[in-house]
Amino acid sequence: MPPIDSAFSLLSRFTVAQWAAWIEGFVNGTAVTPSVSRGNDPAHLALNAIYDQLPESAKAVFSGGLAELLPAAQPGPGPETAAKLYTLLQVAAHVVPRQAQSLLVGRLTSECMRGISYAGWDLHSLLLVVCSQFGVDEKVTDYIFHSAQSVGDFAYLVICFRMLLKRGPETTPFLLLEQMLADLEKRECAERMTEVLDEAIGRNGALPLLVWFEEVAPRLKARGISGLDRLEEIAQEVVPWPEEPDRADPSMLLLAGWMHAPTRKFKATDIRSLLYVLHRSRDPKAEERVTRVLSLWASHNPDWEIIDAADTGDPRNYITGFKDTVRIIIHDRNGGADEVELRRADFQREVALVLTVALELTRRADPSGRHRHRPRPGSRLGGRTI
Repeated sequence: MPPIDSAFSLLSRFTVAQWAAWIEGFVNGTAVTPSVSRGNDPAHLALNAIYDQLPESAKAVFSGGLAELLPAAQPGPGPETAAKLYTLLQVAAHVVPRQAQSLLVGRLTSECMRGISYAGWDLHSLLLVVCSQFGVDEKVTDYIFHSAQSVGDFAYLVICFRMLLKRGPETTPFLLLEQMLADLEKRECAERMTEVLDEAIGRNGALPLLVWFEEVAPRLKARGISGLDRLEEIAQEVVPWPEEPDRADPSMLLLAGWMHAPTRKFKATDIRSLLYVLHRSRDPKAEERVTRVLSLWASHNPDWEIIDAADTGDPRNYITGFKDTVRIIIHDRNGGADEVELRRADFQREVALVLTVALELTRRADPSGRHRHRPRPGSRLGGRTI
């Protein structure tokens, strides 16, 4: 066996045809020149390591050799064929040979590897991973949704979801959640979903999942689809309420606010942090999203008071008054109160939003449309409250 430097010097000068022959021999376990030991590593890990150590020009030739070898690697019976396909697909996932994209996508859509397994991998699923490395275009996306409908296996749906994440920050992957909900009562599926949601938020941010909960989840709930409650519990684990909400990513804060609305006793300072999203977010729908979350909080936390005045004892103080400040007070079960104050001059947009939510709550509480209410029973504050 030649020294490793000499071997790589020879490999770096290979042609496409030489790489095709060398890779095939290496995969088949036959003698190749130059000889490179793979030690105890599987063939695909050794080939990937060889590729990574080549000069950039030689990497392109290696990719061409791999692409030339792939058409002859046809699915067939026997573990030897499955082992060879597995190795070549693993290398293709690492190298991403553009010359073979059309061939591989064609094999994906023809499902010619369906039912073939090796080393714990379903080769059709592995082929999907390979094809996604070229980018998840509309053709691959359409195929994913078509196959997801026919397969329905949770492990396969997870792979489909993860591949769709490569499309970027959009709700497309989350459209698969409806098919995955029924399996969430199984512990292993719930754990896998936790990992998937964490990956989705880490990769593309919190906004796509927030949009799904805002727009899609209510429709599923109206249809009586089971599993939504378990998904919400998982999302609460993935997205805890931040320790410093004023510094949290705006979309993450909105998602955390949405997920924890039924169970968390929010503080008045949390409301202020939520209102500040209006200044920190670039989302054109930020005000609409903040309003939704704030309304959700209010519906689950009835012990709010919104007092529209600096003088809380003024009997003429209506909720639509003109005083300088708005005070937000949240009462706890022990009779204590937590509050913040917003000055109209500095926070006009926030004040308008919180008063809009307060008035909406008043309308729900009083169908007559009158917005002047008596103080909360037992309140230490006077004036007109919501």
